[in-house]
Amino acid sequence: GKGLPADSFATVATTRLQVPAGIYEIGVTADDYIKLFVGGKETISGWTDAELAADEDGFRSARVLLQGNEEIRVVHAERSGLAALMFYLRPVKK
Repeated sequence: GKGLPADSFATVATTRLQVPAGIYEIGVTADDYIKLFVGGKETISGWTDAELAADEDGFRSARVLLQGNEEIRVVHAERSGLAALMFYLRPVKK
C-alpha cells in the first residue's frame, strides 16, 4: 500500500476456522520467513537463513487434524526482494 515499505516488514494474521472435523492439508507459500500455528502449536516453520537458501519455491505444508473450531495464526517476515504470502487449506480425501 501507499506509504508502506517494499522490504523489511512483518505480517501477523490470526483467524478462527469453522470446518468439519477431519484431516486437512494446510500450507503456506511465503517469501521470506514464515511460521504457521494451529491451536497455538507451531505446525509449519521456515524461519532460518539456511532454510531460505535451500528453498526455491517457498511452499510448505503439513497434514493436521482439525476438530471444527480452530485458531490459525500466520507470522511472516519479508526481508528483501519479492514478497509473497498465500494460505491454503483442503480436506484430505480418504
